[in-house]
Amino acid sequence: MGWSVTNAVANKTKLRLYALGSPERFPSIKDIPTLAESGYAVDADTWFGILAPPGTPQAVVDAIQAQVVRVTGQADFRARLADMGYTPITIDPRKFGEFVQAENQRWGAAVKAARIRVEE
Repeated sequence: MGWSVTNAVANKTKLRLYALGSPERFPSIKDIPTLAESGYAVDADTWFGILAPPGTPQAVVDAIQAQVVRVTGQADFRARLADMGYTPITIDPRKFGEFVQAENQRWGAAVKAARIRVEE
């Protein structure tokens, strides 16, 4: 569950946060350790990205990337994301594609190992 949802639930209930699944502590909640700090080899961070269909012209991809970099560089935008527990990171589209493929392989293997099935 993403930090913004977890934080909202924690603030309205008696839910107590003991650890984060991210590789590093969140700047906005430095008192909550990561699972790795507790000895558990877990990296279950939440991430968001902008995806385009295969075959999207490179000029369109470049224009979107330029705007993402511009917006994520704005102090007010970064502050708003920090309030929600997010840290914007921009990488070039090729590296992001490689990251998404690696995530699909990693979590696909975990789903198969756990024999998780989709129910409709």
